Amino acid sequence: QSGTLEMSRPLLKKTRYTLTLNTVLKDCSGNLLKTPVQSTFALPSSLQSNCIVINEIMYDPGVGKAEFIELYNRSSDFYDLHKIYLSVENTTSGTKKQKTPLSEAGMLFSPNQYIVLTSDKKQLLTQFPLLLKACVLELKSFPALSNEGGTLFITDTLGENIDMASFNNYLHFSLLRSTTGVSLERINTEVPSESKNNWHSASETAGFSTPGKINSQHISQNTSPTLLTLEPEMFSPDNDGIDDNLIIRCNPEKQGCMLTLIIFDSNGRPVRRLLTNVLLSTENSFTWDGLTDERKKANGGVYIVYAEIYTTTGEVQHIKKTTILANRFTR
Repeated sequence: QSGTLEMSRPLLKKTRYTLTLNTVLKDCSGNLLKTPVQSTFALPSSLQSNCIVINEIMYDPGVGKAEFIELYNRSSDFYDLHKIYLSVENTTSGTKKQKTPLSEAGMLFSPNQYIVLTSDKKQLLTQFPLLLKACVLELKSFPALSNEGGTLFITDTLGENIDMASFNNYLHFSLLRSTTGVSLERINTEVPSESKNNWHSASETAGFSTPGKINSQHISQNTSPTLLTLEPEMFSPDNDGIDDNLIIRCNPEKQGCMLTLIIFDSNGRPVRRLLTNVLLSTENSFTWDGLTDERKKANGGVYIVYAEIYTTTGEVQHIKKTTILANRFTR
């Protein structure tokens, strides 16, 4: 059975509605609903250029692992995924494959939402256990992505481009030993996809991939990074739940930065090497638990956090900040 819901006024765009069926209603067998049932809906808007952007591309995940393409709705409108199509032109073939609809039926793409497209949802969720199932769409005709590179196209029903983006190994961070298992991430959703400077390898600190969430290399026009900060100024690793760890935050101003992080005592002797040549995100957080490299508890006193940050262009920054490790007094 079906019913028709009549509205007292027209639906508004850019608005999410919730329909609630309460417990006074009965199902087809005459049973009262035990709990209210809710469903959300919205009025889809017409697709515009760059309203939806290609945000992350995993074209070389490694043997037995799933490729994926992440899309991001950067607008304030709702769109119907059934009216959006994906196609790819691989470098090896040189011909654009037939476009594939993102959904076989009407399905909303909400503002600021991430959608991850793949050929094998089960395998992708195995690779990324924290990835939300709801944001993953398995496409029966998901186009295979060449490890040699290619170009992705997101189009509407008329074939008009919504967004397009190229992918290849030259867009990756040049100091990576291997790009297998490393995503290409869009840096800024406000900058065109065609800009080669708007793509970078996902950071090592983020596991080289960030499907379904904000990119590790993301930076907005309003970002005002602080290069290195320590919290708290004094910490006490005594496992009492209060300031047990030193939090070290490092937010470089550009992508492609690598970090070496070493803790020295007040006499300049190295106590703990936390990181060596790690590819950074635009926002990073590390901790020192007060232990030495020998896994022994460091003595109380003043310590120096030394950071060496460098880029592929040869720029090197040396930063030193102090912290105090406090031991609990016992009687």
